[in-house]
Amino acid sequence: MSISGIQNPYFQMQTINNLQSQAVNLQSELGTGQVSQNYAGLGNNRGLAITLQTQLSSISNYGNVMNTVGVQLSSAQQALTQINTSANQIQSKALNSSFNLDQTGQTPDQENANGQLQLVLDALNTQVGNNYIFSGAAATTPAVASS
Repeated sequence: MSISGIQNPYFQMQTINNLQSQAVNLQSELGTGQVSQNYAGLGNNRGLAITLQTQLSSISNYGNVMNTVGVQLSSAQQALTQINTSANQIQSKALNSSFNLDQTGQTPDQENANGQLQLVLDALNTQVGNNYIFSGAAATTPAVASS
């Protein structure tokens, strides 16, 4: 006859409670996709989690800056295209000009040039958000004065 060991019911209940607690934690991890609800539950990986969170935030900020710069560049390209179109129109009209004054004392070319000048000034005063994109360091003031 041999004695295989003494079984203490208290230790068996404690083991069952520990397994149940682990099951609840694992079910929570599976449901939320998070290893822990706080940094203490991460153990030795909490420093890595904080570092990765900081890097993720920085990457997100870089993405926001890139989007903002993309909008500004797109707006600048549209404004510069408008300026080029105005210059080409004035040049082509000036080559085929006839000197006929209207009732205001201006030629059609002068009136056209005045209208194109207004378009160029508006293009140079293009705003993205609250900033004028061609104003340099003084981004909150218009780049050029009105005509």
